[in-house]
Amino acid sequence: MDTPVKIVGPAFSTFVRSVLIACEEKGIPYEVNPEVNGKKLSFGDKELFDFHPYGKVPVLITEFGNISETSSIIRYLDSLNDDNKLYPADAFDKALVDQWSALISVYIDQAIVRNLLLEYAFPKGENGSVRMDKIQEALPGVLKALGIVNKQVEGAAFICGEQLSAADLVLIPMLDYLQKTPDGAGLVEGYPAVSGYLSRVRERVSVRKVL
Repeated sequence: MDTPVKIVGPAFSTFVRSVLIACEEKGIPYEVNPEVNGKKLSFGDKELFDFHPYGKVPVLITEFGNISETSSIIRYLDSLNDDNKLYPADAFDKALVDQWSALISVYIDQAIVRNLLLEYAFPKGENGSVRMDKIQEALPGVLKALGIVNKQVEGAAFICGEQLSAADLVLIPMLDYLQKTPDGAGLVEGYPAVSGYLSRVRERVSVRKVL
């Protein structure tokens, strides 16, 4: 595939990064935040509501139309060629990848990204300071999420077994950001299987290029 796919969304977004890793894994050229109808779109623009009913990112712009929601975008990208398949052929195994992609996108994202990381990224305390009470409130949910991931990757290379899948792509940027927060390294190290998993996936060329 020679023509780049067009991805709308800020490159710092965890979900946008998931899509970028998918493109790198599949060898699909891409362009981030392209001009659409003569305007360069970015996060927060009202024009995003033309592509997503809630104005969310990422959005993939194709010659056939637009696709929103991270897992749907990754599934489409995976269908474009047979390189480094992100979904297994078996129907049950494929359903498990969908299951974990959804769990991560909803519950783990809420615990790690919405409740913790966004407070560090966009602090709302006095004089732009991080509200440490909000960080403390978020920690139980973060620890629960890490425990769930730890159990899932104990004795396995990836979330759904021995093959990298779409579920991993959704999770990796979240864990990467978490480990880089002031106390994140200690949190991740408290879950050896998660720590080992994160070290393994960071060795992939696709992950190094995006993160």
